[in-house]
Amino acid sequence: MLFSQEGNSLKFMKYWFPVALYCCMIFGVSSISNVQLPETLPNSDKLVHMSEYALLAAVFARAVRHTSQREWHLLIWVMAIFFVAFYGITDEFHQSFVAGRSSDLADWLADITGGSVGAAVYLLWVSKTRKKIS
Repeated sequence: MLFSQEGNSLKFMKYWFPVALYCCMIFGVSSISNVQLPETLPNSDKLVHMSEYALLAAVFARAVRHTSQREWHLLIWVMAIFFVAFYGITDEFHQSFVAGRSSDLADWLADITGGSVGAAVYLLWVSKTRKKIS
């Protein structure tokens, strides 16, 4: 069994509620019309997407890691990528209905790239800190 049964309510609140809350925050920001970012760097909006989804993937990987019975880092990483890819495409679809916003394949690819990096960094950090503690 992938997920443990012990303390499901507490584990949900501690690990999955932050994932849900962050998804709601992304949805809320995506609902704002005509967002204008200062163009300090070319394609800086892609860096925003990458950062936003790197954090989402890290929070998701943390939730999976703490609520599953085994720590399969490669599987957790793949699950995080699929999750951010799915959430990212639904967010791009949502933006296509918001005035002044558009759906962009490059934004979605930035979401996936950021998510891949975010989950990997989180899982590497977990591996390194566990080895130092042992």
